[in-house]
Amino acid sequence: MLFTLNEKDVTEVQLPFTTFVERSIIDIFTLRLSYYRHPTLAFEIPDSGIRVKEFFMDWFYYGFPKSQMLSASDFFGTVERGKVKRKGETYPLFTGMDYSGSISSCIFVEGTCLEIRHPKGKMDDVISFLEHMNPLSRPFLSAFYARSFYCNAPGTVFWFEEERMNRMKWSQRENLGIGEYKLDSVGAFHNVQKILIFRNLHNDYAVLDVSVTGTGVKNLKYDFFRENTMFTESEHGEDFVLGTLSDIGPVLGQFKVKNQYVTVTIPRVKDFKHGREQIMHMLKTLRNRDFFGKSEIQI
Repeated sequence: MLFTLNEKDVTEVQLPFTTFVERSIIDIFTLRLSYYRHPTLAFEIPDSGIRVKEFFMDWFYYGFPKSQMLSASDFFGTVERGKVKRKGETYPLFTGMDYSGSISSCIFVEGTCLEIRHPKGKMDDVISFLEHMNPLSRPFLSAFYARSFYCNAPGTVFWFEEERMNRMKWSQRENLGIGEYKLDSVGAFHNVQKILIFRNLHNDYAVLDVSVTGTGVKNLKYDFFRENTMFTESEHGEDFVLGTLSDIGPVLGQFKVKNQYVTVTIPRVKDFKHGREQIMHMLKTLRNRDFFGKSEIQI
């Protein structure tokens, strides 16, 4: 269902993500609520042709411009990498063709994914909006799994990305810190897969995704060992691949460890070397802990 809201309405609706606007410019918002799909808030910037959609992306790794991705290893077309600086932080910005064939830019800020469709020649306006936007409302829940639609979806899920999240049993955990990230949520699917979600003070989410091979269960992992055209810098070995989508992330590492696949993603880094160090530090920290209990999954 679609609802037309004003600015005051948005502040009163309980949404699982921070909403951003440029105050005194946006008068009308469209809220989509569905039994089957995640909630979104959309609006147009007057006289610009720019349309902004905001939501909490929970069905793929945080920081990745999923709407521009044809698969786990390819974009729909050429993607330009940019940067947006706001409040002392720098965020990667991706601009290219999305699944609808439209030109769009994608950025993640404080846990919110913003997808911005715009005409050619409007990038300066897009950057200006992103630099000057302010929070209008804050999420009423903090833990990833509590904010996630697909971790709690009551209806049918249609895509395998959503199924991976929906079939797990989720809980909140806060007893482990790795660098700037603290463990936020843990999802488990029987004894064949676990997903650990870590969150920092900026509400960036790092992910560790572990699955057991040879179980016959479908869609336990994304295959990043295939030739990947999205990485701007990468390292490859017989049992690992490391790559980054821009010089400041997101970075990804996938490893074959005995009968398991381990995937780690970190959304923002100083550079690829820093991201690599963070991934390896996370793996080392977890390997030295009996964190997975009696599960077959051991790092």
